[in-house]
Order: sequence, then C-alpha cells, then structure tokens
Amino acid sequence: MGCPELSMNLIFTNSPPVFHHQGGWDEMLMFLIPALLLTWLRKKQNSDDIENE
Repeated sequence: MGCPELSMNLIFTNSPPVFHHQGGWDEMLMFLIPALLLTWLRKKQNSDDIENE
C-alpha cells in the first residue's frame, strides 16, 4: 500500500465510537443498543431451542 494516511483513516472510520469520543452518549448508544439487541436475541433463541427439545 502506498498511503499510510489512507489506511489510518479507514481504521478510524470503521472503528466503534468508543475509540474516538466525539459524540459522547449519542455514539455510545448507537453502538450499545444494537449490541444489546443482538445478545438478547441470541439468548432468546437459545432458550427457545432448549424448550423445543
């Protein structure tokens, strides 16, 4: 790769908002809510599977 600056920009734009505190709570919530939903859905699926057996 010829441009180290470009790859650094890609890393920063793709990283979760925890690494660069610009928006504060807004960014935290935008990152946390989908994560919480995913874990909740996984737990729900697991409990449904156990009930079905």
